[in-house]
Amino acid sequence: MSRPTLARLRQILDRQAVRRWGAEYQPATRFSIGELPSESRPSALRSALVGRDIVTLSLPERAAALVALHNPNLFDLQEQRMLEVCAAPHPLVGHPTAIGCNLLPLRGTLEIASEKGWLTRHAKTWDQNNARWLPFPFLGDLLLFLRDDNGPYCINWTVKKRAEDFVRSPFAMSKKSERNTPQQSVLQRHEIESEFYADAGIPTHQITLKTFDKTFVSNLLNLILWHNRSTSIEPASSRYDEAVEFVRQCIDTDTPQYEIAKRLAAQFSCPVQEDAKPFIKQVIWHRVVRVDLFQTLGDNIPLCSEIFDPFVRYAALFARGAHVDR
Repeated sequence: MSRPTLARLRQILDRQAVRRWGAEYQPATRFSIGELPSESRPSALRSALVGRDIVTLSLPERAAALVALHNPNLFDLQEQRMLEVCAAPHPLVGHPTAIGCNLLPLRGTLEIASEKGWLTRHAKTWDQNNARWLPFPFLGDLLLFLRDDNGPYCINWTVKKRAEDFVRSPFAMSKKSERNTPQQSVLQRHEIESEFYADAGIPTHQITLKTFDKTFVSNLLNLILWHNRSTSIEPASSRYDEAVEFVRQCIDTDTPQYEIAKRLAAQFSCPVQEDAKPFIKQVIWHRVVRVDLFQTLGDNIPLCSEIFDPFVRYAALFARGAHVDR
């Protein structure tokens, strides 16, 4: 079902022809047998922010999704999103946060491919009933929806394991020496995607497994597993701020996380595993308490103050694009 067949085309259009956001969004590829590419390493990340599972097809995609979901400016994330073959509105058109925004449209991949003389290389599928070829949409990896002081905007991330995979398909490499040899069809595919979004002022960034610090990603994976668990110390409760300050006071001491959780549980009369431990993980995930995420977080390791803000270190990957007029 990952191949460009007529059945697959109908499936993608059924899920994505209608514009949806948040929990209502349907990725083109679901986390189910029969849809996942045989070479994929799928994951499903449950996100309270988005309200559904984020489906990633590789370890680099999972790493990128974790970093995106941790960004406090993110309000939605769409994976396995089709690139419309014909002209379409900006991805934010119709979203409540974008009312009144000047949003440029998308030209469609067919027009871009035709303009460049690459139309014969555009993905397509055969409609046997009507004896004709139909254009088949390319699928993007991650489309980030963010907001800053100027309003909402989008960023496109295209993800591969290695940088050389952006110039040559890993499945076409017969020799290690050929890994950096450009493959025209691969270069054209990425240029079409980049220009597709650039026309609407949406920048595209190439992300690899090495883009983000390995320890940082590992910590985020640990934290997201706890971020949606309910605790008795909720943000709306009167003791929330006091509990947050308690955790802050334990940073840069010799007290390991498990001991912080035990002391927190004793002071606030809550079970360690059900309330105190998730609470600590959640305030770190939501950046209410800032700790060093570039060194390993472990239950038997003390918490250290944040040295590098990850969203300063990786700021360029989240910056809005320039307004483009055609």
